[in-house]
Amino acid sequence: MTQIIGITVISLLFALIFKSVNPSFSIIIAVCAACILFFKVADSLAGIIESFKNLASGFENVNNYVHLMLKTLGIAMISQFIADICRDSGESALAGQTEVVTKIIIIAMIMPLFEAVIKAVSGLLI
Repeated sequence: MTQIIGITVISLLFALIFKSVNPSFSIIIAVCAACILFFKVADSLAGIIESFKNLASGFENVNNYVHLMLKTLGIAMISQFIADICRDSGESALAGQTEVVTKIIIIAMIMPLFEAVIKAVSGLLI
């Protein structure tokens, strides 16, 4: 945890210093720092994904839903990263559009899951 805080603080200081000199360097530093932080926690993320897969392995249909959930989570995290980069670059409209498009993609992806829940609930009511 202290490494993550150290990388973040040092990157922030460098980004602030270079922002006055050349704003492009500031964005590059922020993106590089975000990538370094992601790779620092990638092992933990792999363990979480493996735990989900082990949990779902005992059930036939659940495995597909867990895969869908992990895929949706990945898309949401990547789009949040991209939207934050857009905001840091001063392109808040593009960041907003990225978030809206991502929400539409996620809704389209989870429709089969939503249909399965509705069928299960309607089966319980009948």
